[in-house]
Amino acid sequence: MQQRTDYELTKNDTKMMQGLAVLAMVCLHLFDTIEFQGKFVPLFYLHKLPLIFYIAQLSDFCVMAFAFCSGYGHMAQYGRPDYYKRRLIGLAGVYINFWIILILFTFISIVVGFGAVMPGSFGTFLRNLTTLKVTYNGAWWYLLTYALITLSSPVLLRLSRCSGIAKTGAVVLLMVILYTSAYYVRFRLHPANWFLYQYGLYGMTAAEYMMGSITYEHRLFSKIGTIWRKVFRNPMIEAVVCVLLLALLLWGRTVWVPSLFAAPFSGMILLFLFQIIRKPRWFQNVFLFLGKHSTNIWLTHMFFYSTLFINLVYAVRIPVLVLAFMLAITIPLSMAIQAVHRPIFGVVKRRLTALLIR
Repeated sequence: MQQRTDYELTKNDTKMMQGLAVLAMVCLHLFDTIEFQGKFVPLFYLHKLPLIFYIAQLSDFCVMAFAFCSGYGHMAQYGRPDYYKRRLIGLAGVYINFWIILILFTFISIVVGFGAVMPGSFGTFLRNLTTLKVTYNGAWWYLLTYALITLSSPVLLRLSRCSGIAKTGAVVLLMVILYTSAYYVRFRLHPANWFLYQYGLYGMTAAEYMMGSITYEHRLFSKIGTIWRKVFRNPMIEAVVCVLLLALLLWGRTVWVPSLFAAPFSGMILLFLFQIIRKPRWFQNVFLFLGKHSTNIWLTHMFFYSTLFINLVYAVRIPVLVLAFMLAITIPLSMAIQAVHRPIFGVVKRRLTALLIR
């Protein structure tokens, strides 16, 4: 079991958290529906709803978790002379990874007779290539938002460097206003204006990003983790409390507050629990492995149930098998993508490093 005194995120901790996030994303997209007939066959029900639906509802923290990890990691590096240049190089790596996937699935789409939609027209392909308007895969919206967050990160991180109750409270209030206004624009106004729509995506994600940066700035993992360990010294008591908290969150997010608006709040509880609790080595290895493939699972999984290969993974019917089937497809695919990405980005990174960092 994991025994720690410093609970701040290490590189491996972040990867495990990203593994949790991508697993939640797949669960959310596959099972967040009560109209499941013809797709999957639930084995367990709770108050006439599939148990997997409760899990999917709680899984809507997935985007928040990715943004949180970025904010936390960026704040850990903020202040270095070459911070911004390294962020640009990292962003280039993300887009190269995306372009490899875009080219691969455009070719596959043409082969399977889906070419009228993907690539479609040259203009459509160009908009997807630049991520200014993604139409091939719904999960790709986060790419442009992440790019905008990264480009504006010095401002967001500067705001997050707050000390004292008054300043911290002012920043938290700003985050609440940003998140609430962006949520209203995104889910109530449904704007046709491109810039206003991007504000809805950016504002919510920026607030979640700042949750991560403030968590690092105030060392909240260590502060809460220290208190937690003093209260729950016995592993069995800790496990029982965790199960009860998870049950409460599952019920609360499905029955009491079935809204994406609450995702950052339930997500924070889940992320803190995930980081602080004792974790056996096999558990760490599983989520570390998922984390290493999280980007490619995120960018490819929708092709296997809603776009190119509609309902393919639902062929095995049972939810746990559907999830396993999706991972069995996307993880080997990710390995292949990484094998192509690694040498290409290696060359690009060396040249960008030589150009930007002297």
